[in-house]
Amino acid sequence: MAPTIRPVPIEISRAMARRFLVLRHLLAPPRALPAEPESVLRVVERLGFLQFDPLEVPGARNHDLVRAA
Repeated sequence: MAPTIRPVPIEISRAMARRFLVLRHLLAPPRALPAEPESVLRVVERLGFLQFDPLEVPGARNHDLVRAA
């Protein structure tokens, strides 16, 4: 039986993790993509999926609910 290869976890700072996610989601530099439908398609292709949750909860904004989930 072949030995199991396990990934080695690495530690990174919060700032580095934040920088990675901002770059990965095409948010840096700000307004880097032109405001056109092709830009939306480019982001969805890069991310692989898009989740849209239109919610109307009194006293709560959608992005606050997503962050709290």
